[in-house]
Amino acid sequence: MKRPCQVCVEVLRETEKAFFVFDTDPQDAVWVPKSQIVFEDDNVGPGDTSVMTMPEWLAREKGFI
Repeated sequence: MKRPCQVCVEVLRETEKAFFVFDTDPQDAVWVPKSQIVFEDDNVGPGDTSVMTMPEWLAREKGFI
């Protein structure tokens, strides 16, 4: 993972391939692909809050930075 970024997020929804998450405002929630992220905690699911690591380009694209 080039230039990883860490963001604390809450998970709203989950599908087989993605998580629907937000960092500060639930109205700004975005889908992030599971293939591009790693959660600090195991077994993260809807209603959980955790630190998510992703490439910097994805964090920018999704509006986290």
